[in-house]
Order: sequence, then structure tokens, then C-alpha cells
Amino acid sequence: MLFHQWKLEKLKNNLIANGGIVKIDVTQNAKDHTYTLTIKIEQFKNLKEYETLHNLINAISLDFDLDPEITIDDLKKIVHEAKAEEAEEIMIDIGPEGIDLEF
Repeated sequence: MLFHQWKLEKLKNNLIANGGIVKIDVTQNAKDHTYTLTIKIEQFKNLKEYETLHNLINAISLDFDLDPEITIDDLKKIVHEAKAEEAEEIMIDIGPEGIDLEF
């Protein structure tokens, strides 16, 4: 098991142990090793979902020596904007070039 896979598995186990189940689709592009996180807007119901996404972004960013400057408050604003535009999901690409967020 690769180190980043171990980190993701450990994060998942911690979330389950703490009662936080959030479905986040995590895919890795085998060619350039970038990650795409996809999460449905409807899952953001309380602080736990924002914390989960924030922790996952931080964990994956470490693979690329990135220092994500995104905060939980930033995520709340993004989700609010996405809801206002009637988006169904948020997609976050993480790779050597940085972090890109779309909805």
C-alpha cells in the first residue's frame, strides 16, 4: 500500500469511528497522479461535512507539497455560491499545479 493510500484509508477509518459518513468520490489520474474529489452539495448539512472535506483536501495536498490556503469558512462560502447557482456537486482537482475548485 502506497503512503498516500494509507493516509486516505486512515482518514476514512477515523471518520467512520467518529460517526461522520460523507460520500466523497476520490479518483486519481494514473497518468499525471492528480486527484479529483467530487461531493454532492446536498451532503453539506453541518460542520462535520465541511471538516471532512477540508481534512481530505489537506491530506491529499501533502502529496504535492502544497499548502492549501482554503479554510472551512471558504468552503462554506463556496457551497453557498454553488447552492445559489443550483449546482449539484463540487469538484476539486489537486495536483502539482495547485488546487482547482469547480461547481
